[in-house]
Amino acid sequence: MERLIDNATIPWGQTAKRVDIDQKIDQVWKCIRDAFLNLLDDTAAPAKCIQPPKLDEIAGGTADWLPSNTLTKFNKTLRTCCDEIVQRITSGTLESPANASQPTLLVRLDQYRCGGSGASCPYAVHEP
Repeated sequence: MERLIDNATIPWGQTAKRVDIDQKIDQVWKCIRDAFLNLLDDTAAPAKCIQPPKLDEIAGGTADWLPSNTLTKFNKTLRTCCDEIVQRITSGTLESPANASQPTLLVRLDQYRCGGSGASCPYAVHEP
């Protein structure tokens, strides 16, 4: 996530007028929000690296947490996704994902980490 922000051409600059500054701040935070929503979209490429059958096996206690080859593939896919998001920021084509209100990849991983629904999991993020 840090790499995404470091490499993106996010318009951090300042302008002279207060109204312009407020608009610029809103644009910067929208850009960052959209970038993270795209990266953590539960239907995007990084999430597809970790298929539900493997997570079900992990949640059922029949396997260790993600094996190193899966984590390596996941990391490479996250980097590729970050690079694509940076390109879309640079070209001005980055948009919010269509399902931005859905749980993110992190919420789903927390649920599996806690063995299913995550209802009693201290790590789970509970959506309102």
